[in-house]
Amino acid sequence: MAFSRIERPEVALAVGLAAPATLAAALAMASPAEAAVVTYEGASGLTAFNAAAGNPGIGISFDNLSGEIANTTINGVHFISPQNNTLEVVPAAATFTTGGFSGVIDASTNTLSATSGHNILSPGGTALVPGPALGQVDDLELIFSADMPAFGLDVLFQSFDLAPNVFILVFDAQGQTIASAALQGNGQPGGAPGGADFFGVTSSTGNIRGLLISDLDNNAIFPDANLGYDTFRFGPSAGGVPEPATWAMLLAGFGMVGAVARLRARKAGDLSAEAKM
Repeated sequence: MAFSRIERPEVALAVGLAAPATLAAALAMASPAEAAVVTYEGASGLTAFNAAAGNPGIGISFDNLSGEIANTTINGVHFISPQNNTLEVVPAAATFTTGGFSGVIDASTNTLSATSGHNILSPGGTALVPGPALGQVDDLELIFSADMPAFGLDVLFQSFDLAPNVFILVFDAQGQTIASAALQGNGQPGGAPGGADFFGVTSSTGNIRGLLISDLDNNAIFPDANLGYDTFRFGPSAGGVPEPATWAMLLAGFGMVGAVARLRARKAGDLSAEAKM
């Protein structure tokens, strides 16, 4: 079963068409900021997130999992690949960069590294391939079985450079955008070694119901097109599987991801190259 969540045309057009430098602003305009919802990024962001959320535990580390987990619910978190790539739990040490990329400095450093334990979630599996192959499509949707006050995770980069081209939308149970963020990168040039970046969100009203993580880099320019995920932080547990009526409500509110994917496929290569020039 496919789930989609972008319900407003202005958000869909922003994700599909805007250049990275302007996308965050477009998302902010489409989704007015709410004082109750705060996003966090990086090491300092993790410290602030833990302080605001009361040091939530690791709800999913992937170390007790293996194989395909797309369209399954784990500890109250439902995993979806919007473009129907595989979502595979693999040993981080088994990931590797294949041939076909330009701008490679040392391919042995362009892997996905675990931030807790040894297993990670790697869309497409252990082979980190160039775009636009389906195995490179790393978008991830998470839907929680119950509203949460706080959620955080580590985004893993094949090459962590100055232009991650990763954008995150946070939704409530009605499918409305309550927060958005564009990951900032670390200032390193193309071909830099892999790395990880923390992203978290807190809500004082406890209305976080899902995330959509979109990766706009789908080309072979530099070995940086692949993402992984690890160390999901939340608490208390997101609860059980939603009732059918809840799924129906979410589906009714989320309507345009297919259009976003098609628009992004046409534009992402140009965006990634432009960002690194």
